[in-house]
Amino acid sequence: MNYFPIFLPIENKNIIVIGAGNIAARRAAALLPFGARITVVAPEIGDKMEELYKIYRPDERMVILKRKYKKGDAKGAFLLLACSNDEKTNEEAVREAREQGILANRCDRKEDCDFYFPGIACEGDIVAGVTACGTSHKLAKQATERIREVLHEEFGQEGK
Repeated sequence: MNYFPIFLPIENKNIIVIGAGNIAARRAAALLPFGARITVVAPEIGDKMEELYKIYRPDERMVILKRKYKKGDAKGAFLLLACSNDEKTNEEAVREAREQGILANRCDRKEDCDFYFPGIACEGDIVAGVTACGTSHKLAKQATERIREVLHEEFGQEGK
């Protein structure tokens, strides 16, 4: 199945991230430059997430709740990213999100996602999102890198 690409305004929107490992940190890092407000719920915080927190905590765009996910954590979220290393936790978080009409992405089970997380290529006001519809992260990553190169060559500082 192919997915329709859609661009959503996320500035000042609350996004809940369950988990704080490498995948969660990569996804939070992709969202934060677009003005999202991130709440991370995880009993342990990985180094990459800790680095993001140091950058975005001063302007109150990131909060870390150092504990396990519990029902009610998704309340008021715009999006939920279930990125924990516990399948049951991810399942419960996605279920809660759907009960509240919140779009959810689950890192460990693509067939249980309301949307895929794209590769992102930006240059100035141009933003491109890339997906291989969940079939090949490697292919999507390669395409994203190539698009970044082209955007930089055509529209970057050197091209002006």
